Formats: sequence, C-alpha cells, structure tokens
Amino acid sequence: MRLLISALLFLTSSAQESDQNCGDLLVLAPFCATINGTISKSEKGSFCLNDRNETVGASFSFCNNTVVDVQNITELELLDFRSDSSVECPLRNNSDLTNALQLSTVTLSLNCSCPGALTVKDFSTNSTKTFAAWKTEDHITLPYRQCAGQQSFCSFQQTDSPFNNYTCPENSRCVDAGPGVFDCQCDDGFDGFRCSDKQNFPFALVLSVVPVVAGISGAMVWFFGRRHVIAYDSL
Repeated sequence: MRLLISALLFLTSSAQESDQNCGDLLVLAPFCATINGTISKSEKGSFCLNDRNETVGASFSFCNNTVVDVQNITELELLDFRSDSSVECPLRNNSDLTNALQLSTVTLSLNCSCPGALTVKDFSTNSTKTFAAWKTEDHITLPYRQCAGQQSFCSFQQTDSPFNNYTCPENSRCVDAGPGVFDCQCDDGFDGFRCSDKQNFPFALVLSVVPVVAGISGAMVWFFGRRHVIAYDSL
C-alpha cells in the first residue's frame, strides 16, 4: 500500500512538472509582490524588475536553460531554476553565478544540489572540508529545493578569516565574487603571478628619458625657428 501511494505521488508530481510553462511564477510572483516590483515575461523566462528597472528576480523554471541569462547579475536577489526532475540538473556551473553577490534565494528541483559547494584544503592541518554556499537548505517542507542565505567564503560566519583558514598568496587578499566563487586580489602596489611583482614608479626611466626628449624637442624648435630669422648687416 505504501509503495502504491509513493508511486501515485511520484506520477502526480511528474505530471505537474510536465504541465509547467517556461518562467513559471510560483516562486517569483510572491517575491516580486513583496518589493512592489513589476513582472516582465519573454521567451527566455520571467523577470521581476524593481523601481529602477533592474532585474532583481528571474525565473528560468522549465525553460530548458543551462545558463543564467541575466543582463546585470550583480542586482539579482532571487533565481528560480526548477526543471523536470527526471532529467539532469541544468544548473551545474558555479561560474554562472559570478558577481551575484546580492543573490539570497535559489530554487531548484529536488534532484539538484545547491550551487556553490567547494572542497578546500587546509595546508596547515592537511585536511579538507566542504564549503556550503548557503546558510539554509529546505527540501522537506517544500515541493522543491530552496537554497537561502548566501554565505561569505572570505569572511566565513562573519569573521575576518576565510573558510577552513584558506590563505591567499602573499600580498593579496580574499574577495567574495558570488556563491562559492572568490578571488585572491593583489594588494595595492603589487601585481603579476601570485602578486609577487611590486609596482614601482619608474623614476630612473622618467628622469633619464624626459630631459633627453625635451632637449631634442627644444633644439628642433630653435633650429627651424632660426631659419626664418633675417640677418641684417650693420647699417
């Protein structure tokens, strides 16, 4: 009997998924209403625009998309990427969410995992740990997987230290760049591979080349100007 009920529930959920249209508003509409936004639809999906006409919510649910096609992802707060659970999860590349620092909620089908998971090694203890890019994950009380509360990798749990004591190269610092995406940016005055090159103002080059160029330019001006001077004999 229990197996029969489970089979019926599975068939019902599959039928519901197959009936969904691209850009389904189940998740996007309530979010957009809370910010008094405007829903905009296209063949790509559905979008929530704020009062500055910025895309702060996007639904690509059941659109068969494999990329997050948002013009300005830096303002995105909600992403709905649900899909048919009988196929492979379409959202697999963390780099699709690069610069999505405002993203606070992602919804996916139950067969998907929350994006942004990273396995990081702590060289001081020679141990590895997995970083979860989201503070909460709900797939029990909802008919889909919801990933909420983007976590900082570089200031893990509101500290000054990156996750698992990850260390950037000398003369650089850890900077968050989205869910599970970070970068080691060189400090001011350094660049190159592993930030090992120090940027120095080329005083020697400037002090040696500029006077020579100035002298040549002055000589040319004097010479060509002198050609037009008329020499008068003494009266």
